[in-house]
Amino acid sequence: MTRDTSDTRHRPVMAKVYLAPRRSIFQTTNGSAMVQHHIAGSLIGLLSVSSAEAGASAYRGVWAASPKHCRAGMTNEDAAFRIGRSTVDGFEWRCWITHIAEDGRGARVALACIRDGIQSERTVSWRLRDGRLIESEDGRTAVFVRCGAPRS
Repeated sequence: MTRDTSDTRHRPVMAKVYLAPRRSIFQTTNGSAMVQHHIAGSLIGLLSVSSAEAGASAYRGVWAASPKHCRAGMTNEDAAFRIGRSTVDGFEWRCWITHIAEDGRGARVALACIRDGIQSERTVSWRLRDGRLIESEDGRTAVFVRCGAPRS
């Protein structure tokens, strides 16, 4: 019995997301066929969901610069932020976790972000030490305390 290899239904699908203000183009390829979907909204994050979710689990929860900022919640720019399964949310901003690579000391995290309608990409390093989140980016380091009990 021979298998028909011209059937493209079972080939892996590759996807690209082009970000643009107020509209995004989600483009998929399946073999030689190309399909474009215009998607309304501000931002579409392309996630490596299984790896991003698994890697982010140790970091999930609400974090802030100090316990005082924890009590303020997510009510102003200097307040707490939440790391979830596939997003990082703060006051008037959101980042989608697009990739996490564990390196033994912590994780290198790729983020696709939007703040005040402006989209950006960031790569940060996260480490946990003594119950604190240490975030490094471009030579700068910030230390955050966990607000409340860790989330699973």
